[in-house]
Amino acid sequence: MTRNSIGFILLLCLSFVSVSAAELTFNYAGKIQSVSVPDRSHLSEAYTGFKFPEDADWSSALITKNDSSDSLKSVRTTLLQNLQNLAEQWRDEPALVKSVQQIMTLVTTTPVAIRIQAKLDPDWVLLRQEFNPQLEGNYTLYLAPYTFKLQLAGLAGNQTLPIHEGYQLTDYLADGSYQEGADKDFVYLIAPEGQWHKMPVALWNRVYSEPSSGSMIFVGFESSLLPDNMPDLNEQIASYLANRIPQ
Repeated sequence: MTRNSIGFILLLCLSFVSVSAAELTFNYAGKIQSVSVPDRSHLSEAYTGFKFPEDADWSSALITKNDSSDSLKSVRTTLLQNLQNLAEQWRDEPALVKSVQQIMTLVTTTPVAIRIQAKLDPDWVLLRQEFNPQLEGNYTLYLAPYTFKLQLAGLAGNQTLPIHEGYQLTDYLADGSYQEGADKDFVYLIAPEGQWHKMPVALWNRVYSEPSSGSMIFVGFESSLLPDNMPDLNEQIASYLANRIPQ
């Protein structure tokens, strides 16, 4: 057998090894560890390699496939370009341009990863087959401590607020300061699990809603101010922020 043939066989063997293992990296508040399991192993098998913290907030946990980051970068690039175009259209209104810049800062500074919709709490994963998927490739599981806080973001300021029992959306908005062009009738409530809903918060349309710990209240642009070619800009931003990494 020639040396080239041997090299080719070794290359095939290495290639087989590289695709026959799955890896799960556990990122808990910036502390990282990884475990490898055979490809197509169930999530529960990877979980056995970790000792999860008792104060972990599984409601905000996020799992992502590592090779999906490029598509989210593309989404961010398009979103920032749309915001830049909006600032250009509002160039004669400095206060509105400042509001656009505030949203651009929010988009660029929020750490995100494409969220795979899944129940990740070990109790669910171990007990229910439908919540125990097979792993193919490399994944990262982001987890953070339970904090009893939520985030107010967008055009009512960017701040972290403590959770108060019985507080509704409007109670948390009272701590904010609306910027020019902010929508005071509707907000986007982004749950820690990643789902979001447009919620009415004005005197004439409000409904009872108590946001949970780990949520984000995003205040976007008043819809009547948005140009005809950007009617769903707020929804685009909310969808992007729904992929935020728990901190």
